[in-house]
Amino acid sequence: MRASIEGQDLQAFARAALGNLNQFPQDANLWMNLSTLMFSLGQRESAFASQNQGLLLQRNFEIPALEEPSSFRMLMLMVPGDIAANTPLDCLLEGSDIDLICHYCALDSLLPDPLPPHDAVFIAISDAPEQRPLLTALATALNDWPVRVLNRPQAIPNTQRDTACQILHDIPGVLMPTTDRISRE
Repeated sequence: MRASIEGQDLQAFARAALGNLNQFPQDANLWMNLSTLMFSLGQRESAFASQNQGLLLQRNFEIPALEEPSSFRMLMLMVPGDIAANTPLDCLLEGSDIDLICHYCALDSLLPDPLPPHDAVFIAISDAPEQRPLLTALATALNDWPVRVLNRPQAIPNTQRDTACQILHDIPGVLMPTTDRISRE
């Protein structure tokens, strides 16, 4: 993603990733990196196929802190999907001393098993109608979690622009534009 933001040649990265996959076809990290590259290149079908292959191999991915020893271990709960499907916490924490453990959730695999040691849980899942059952299940599963839960799943539907407008518009000192949901027609 950083290369995409910087305007680097993603085609070259994609060719290199494919070459690496020819050598290491069971490397889930390589599949997920190729997926991100394909999304960035607008190749959605290839991106989803690569992501699905990576997630068949494993559902947990670790991004170690750049600075060691790490000061904090964050369990980040995500869903499969394009770049907008999850909050890009990994980008926000890039270069920090925080270890990220990314788990791709599904209704039949809510939480990692075994559960890795962690200091907090961050729900990275964006609000979308198809994710509501998963968010509901996570809200129940994390209700009495022994460590901090950031971005609680039951609050995520409030992040929709029209809902946030309704919630925030009466707070003194907050300037909130009126937002209404309308159909394309």
